Amino acid sequence: MSANESRPTEAAPESPAKKTSTTVTRPSDDGSQGTLLGVDLAIENRDDFWWPTGMRAMRWLADTNTTFEAFDLTELGVPDPDHPARWGALFRAAHKAGIIRPAGYTQSRRPGRAGGLCRVWTGAQQ
Repeated sequence: MSANESRPTEAAPESPAKKTSTTVTRPSDDGSQGTLLGVDLAIENRDDFWWPTGMRAMRWLADTNTTFEAFDLTELGVPDPDHPARWGALFRAAHKAGIIRPAGYTQSRRPGRAGGLCRVWTGAQQ
C-alpha cells in the first residue's frame, strides 16, 4: 500500500447506552401505557423459590407483635436473594398487601452494611 492510499478503517464499536433511569414503560392490561419502577420490575421478575420463602418468614414475623428488619429474615434462614434490591421489593409487596407497616428506622445489623440506615417494620395488625 503506497503512502497515498488510505487504509480501510473499522467503525468504532458502539458503546452501550447508559441506563439513566429505573423506569420502564410497558402496555398495561387495559391497553394504556404503564410505568414500572425498578422495584416493580424486581417484584415482577421475582425468584419462584426465594420470594415465597421470604414472604412466609415475613408473615411469621408480622404475627410476633415485635419490630423487625430485613436481617431478621436472614437470621430465620431466608437465603440472600440474587440481588440485594430484592429485599426492598419483598418488603414493599408485603406493605402493599397489608401484612406489615413501617415502625421507624435503625442502624442495620447486617454485616457489610456498615451500620447503614434500615427501615424497621411491624405487623400491620399490631
